[in-house]
Amino acid sequence: MRKTSYLLLCYNGCTPKGGERVNPSTVLEAALALPENERIQLVERLLETLGPETDGVDEASFVAELHRRSDEIDQGKAELVPWFELKKESF
Repeated sequence: MRKTSYLLLCYNGCTPKGGERVNPSTVLEAALALPENERIQLVERLLETLGPETDGVDEASFVAELHRRSDEIDQGKAELVPWFELKKESF
């Protein structure tokens, strides 16, 4: 078993061979070291644990907001920011 896989398995309370509990930062580092297809599988598994109503937003309201924003873009009322500029900002 690869080290990254072992660390991910140990996140839920097990202790690695050194006896120290693995912290979330270590798990994140291990997850980021996985190949893309394994990271996708990990994300899918994690999302499955959240359940269908984790954000408190109903689908009809979400779709209505998408339509409203799309209309603003079509009408030239929205200020659009390119992704490469937006990702430079800290939130």
